[in-house]
Amino acid sequence: MEKATMIDYIQESAEVCLANIKQGKTLIQSLLDCFLEWEYEKILIIASGSSANAAECVRYFMQDFLYCDVEIVSPYTFTNYTKYIDDKTFVFTISQSGASTNTIEAIKRIKAMNRKAIVLTGDICSDVAIADVVVDYGVGKESVGFVTKGVNTLALYLCLFSLHTSYQLEYLSMQGMQKYINQLEAIYKDHPKLTSQATAFYKQHRKEFLGTRTLIICGVGPNMGTAKEGALKVTETVKIPTIAFEVEEYIHGPNLQINPSYTVIFIDNNDVCSKRIQDIWKATTCITDRSYLLSAHVDGENVYTLAHEVLPSLSALSYLIFFQVLAYQMTNDTNQWKDYILMDDFQKVVKSKTK
Repeated sequence: MEKATMIDYIQESAEVCLANIKQGKTLIQSLLDCFLEWEYEKILIIASGSSANAAECVRYFMQDFLYCDVEIVSPYTFTNYTKYIDDKTFVFTISQSGASTNTIEAIKRIKAMNRKAIVLTGDICSDVAIADVVVDYGVGKESVGFVTKGVNTLALYLCLFSLHTSYQLEYLSMQGMQKYINQLEAIYKDHPKLTSQATAFYKQHRKEFLGTRTLIICGVGPNMGTAKEGALKVTETVKIPTIAFEVEEYIHGPNLQINPSYTVIFIDNNDVCSKRIQDIWKATTCITDRSYLLSAHVDGENVYTLAHEVLPSLSALSYLIFFQVLAYQMTNDTNQWKDYILMDDFQKVVKSKTK
């Protein structure tokens, strides 16, 4: 049996996500029960890497339906610098592998604060099981370290949690909840098409992408998480400098480094920020031909156009596929799957995972 690859898990995401939607109420029930124990006014999510990026992608969707602020903080910062959490804040941690040492320390810190420690994970038998409540968020198995299915299923889980909780709190009617669940189903039914579309776009611009030495990805709002995840994926696979900027911050200094060798990708939310994003993309084309736009409403040579309309606060669920495919294709074409030889020495000195 051949070992599964990154593209296998990208392709597998759609089927798993559609199955998770069907069992959504059961999947989120334990987290919902914890949330309903108190009248919370804020949610604090403790996560790092792709888990944090997935939460960032749907943060504004969560706020829209739960009517509370959602904050995301890294476990290391939380453990070492957070001194107090008020009773109105609902806290949970996330670790897909269940082996992240920073998340384990954050769980210990939550317990030391006399709070219930809750963790979402892809492995309920892992080391994060020291938490009081261990929740399987429905990713299943993903053996490739450059997680893709894990990001997609986690973002979906947080959306399902928000919708079912909103219904339970009577913010949403059953009909209203079903309308948004139908939108989620439509997104994941389109995933195979989006994977093919992203692959075709890459092949069309293959020479330019393979010639990239520095990549900048710009997003805002729900797609700030997409930009961060895209930057993380390309950095850890292709192993080139890749930076995520909030789109307006990009033109307040970071853009001064741009020259024709740079590749810059802009993510259009298809909302109130669209015109500004498109203007900044057009301005960047004055400096480099490797300036690309991801949008649902614009066509052009360097534009990746979504084939379907999607709610702006859910657009990240469709755009994530583009960056996952881009990272896979660039890495495969350059054969960069192996880490640099001295990384073994690095791992001997410091680790981020338990055994």
